[in-house]
Amino acid sequence: MNKVGSSRRPEGHPIQVAAKRTGLTPEVLRVWEKRYGAVRPARTATGRRAYSDEDIERLRLLRQATLAGRRVGEVAGLSTGALGELVREDEREERQAPPARGGAAGSALEAPPAAGAAGPSAALPEALDAVRDLDPLRLEAILTRAVMLHGSDQFVERMAGPLLRAIGDEWKEGRLEPYREHAATEVIRQVVGRMLSWGAPGPGGATLVAGTPAGQRHEIGSMLAASAARSEGWLVIYLGPDLPASDIARAALRAGADLVALSIVHPADDPAVNVELRDLRTLLPKSVRIVAGGAAAGAYARVLREIDAEVLSDLAGFRAFLARIRASRPLPI
Repeated sequence: MNKVGSSRRPEGHPIQVAAKRTGLTPEVLRVWEKRYGAVRPARTATGRRAYSDEDIERLRLLRQATLAGRRVGEVAGLSTGALGELVREDEREERQAPPARGGAAGSALEAPPAAGAAGPSAALPEALDAVRDLDPLRLEAILTRAVMLHGSDQFVERMAGPLLRAIGDEWKEGRLEPYREHAATEVIRQVVGRMLSWGAPGPGGATLVAGTPAGQRHEIGSMLAASAARSEGWLVIYLGPDLPASDIARAALRAGADLVALSIVHPADDPAVNVELRDLRTLLPKSVRIVAGGAAAGAYARVLREIDAEVLSDLAGFRAFLARIRASRPLPI
């Protein structure tokens, strides 16, 4: 006897199908849903997303709008009908006037530098072009030239930091595929890694240990902080990413560190990070300060306050914090 199957189609499409039909990655679909409310897919009995045909059409239109240069946050609130009209209008304009080289508009990096502008930030549009073109050799040459011309301090604050933020923004908005983001991040990591071997600690003997807690695999923020500390005359011991509290504490105690600097970037909702932070404070004497920064540091603000850690939002604030600590230390005999 032949088994007769059901003719009823599934209710909604899984995220893998939605990704294939829209040209967006599952990661971007989740970000657009959570951050911008782009769609609200139904859920199956097991809690998995189930995208309707209407959801997929809306996501496809949103992707078209971002490819034309619009930010997803600016158009996600439009109705699907209005979004479709906007996309058709953009397509008409594109046929009449081909876009200039340089990628999607709307980023601060796309504005030409002001007359007489100096410093590595003038090369940001060129660097972002190399990221989009998947040209790691050109990107490395641009970054290395910026370091050589302007020094590590200017490079870290006015080139590497802004470039990483721009890359992250374009990835979140679906305008930069993950493989381009990964390739660019690796080049930046290599350039900053070379900078960590430059210079020598200044007088005063202040020591910093830098790394990321267990589960935090994005290390460039920590490398930038380590580079900034090195340029401020600190003895820096860089541990790398994804280390348990016990290892970070053991290194800090062995080195006689004054400060442990942590970078917390992604994910922003890992309960294990809270445990690691509390463990680190327990394993270190009160005399060893803890400072944290990074895109996700604010998500762990409660536990960071609990362990008396300083939370800093940018490298300029980090440099000022380093200067205060060194100034408060007793002079060597």
